[in-house]
Amino acid sequence: MPALVKMGVIGLGRMGQLNTNLLSSQINGAKLYAVAEINEQARSRVAGEFDITRAFADFQELLALPELDAVIITTPTSTHHDLVVAAAEAGKAILCEKPLALTLAETRSVQSAATRSARGLNTQTRRRAAA
Repeated sequence: MPALVKMGVIGLGRMGQLNTNLLSSQINGAKLYAVAEINEQARSRVAGEFDITRAFADFQELLALPELDAVIITTPTSTHHDLVVAAAEAGKAILCEKPLALTLAETRSVQSAATRSARGLNTQTRRRAAA
């Protein structure tokens, strides 16, 4: 049996919680491995609900996990650029809520970082109306 893809979720608002639920119950081949959220109450609730021992206030701690394969970024749009670049530089595959960035220059920066990392970058656009 192939190893599970170890996933981290950065941001535990509505879409982050939807993704943690999906990773924990409906995505074969993936494991919810770590979460990062600045709101302590949301972080503790999700960590307790899904028995996550790697729950961080600082996303950099999540990205520093060498065994983590990929991240889902579900934070406010204004943070996407910096988080995607940091995740790419950390060598993680990335799924980010849309939009990737707020300006054309930031979008190009994100694309460059993703190309350098060669790990993959996708934008999540599905299920927005279902959440």
